[in-house]
Amino acid sequence: MKTMYRGIVKDQLKTLETRKTREYSTYKDAHDAAEALCKKTYDKRGIVDVEEVLGRWWNGDQELISKDGEVYALDGWDGEAYTSSWKCLGEDCMDASEETYTITPIYDEGGDVVGYGVMRN
Repeated sequence: MKTMYRGIVKDQLKTLETRKTREYSTYKDAHDAAEALCKKTYDKRGIVDVEEVLGRWWNGDQELISKDGEVYALDGWDGEAYTSSWKCLGEDCMDASEETYTITPIYDEGGDVVGYGVMRN
């Protein structure tokens, strides 16, 4: 599992949507991309940040998250939660658990994901 980085641009006035870049293999590349996106979109009213992304499931496009020391693959978005997610097991997190999980994003007042609720199905 390879850690990736994604640039984030937030509106200081909190009236415009938060924008995100694609994922990059280095922090610097993600930060540079976020600065360029900020200049094109929010200019001086934007705040640039970078978030760590665990990456994607090895044979699919499911985003990986970490919660309480466990790694999960997000799958089955229904508009509110990922209803058919699984725990990633094994040395390199390449094995899927037999159990499925419903993983619900937790948002702050600005609409940014600040955590996840995990419930076994």
